[in-house]
Amino acid sequence: MSDIEKFDFKKHWLDLSPDERKAFAEEAGTTSHYIQTHLTGKRKMPGKALMNGLFKACKSREWVKTKPELAIFFYS
Repeated sequence: MSDIEKFDFKKHWLDLSPDERKAFAEEAGTTSHYIQTHLTGKRKMPGKALMNGLFKACKSREWVKTKPELAIFFYS
């Protein structure tokens, strides 16, 4: 895993406009409020379904290429 670049989900999230955040959250299967409150501060660990949704939304925006890139944000 040392060859995986550290991905900063919070930075990418904060760069989105409110409308982009809403669209991202809907694509991920949650709300922008949930992401802002629980995920950007790493207060909660996304479950499998939410992690899959977050990965799908991140990948469609070309933020990440692999799921471990996203997962490492929450596990570090």
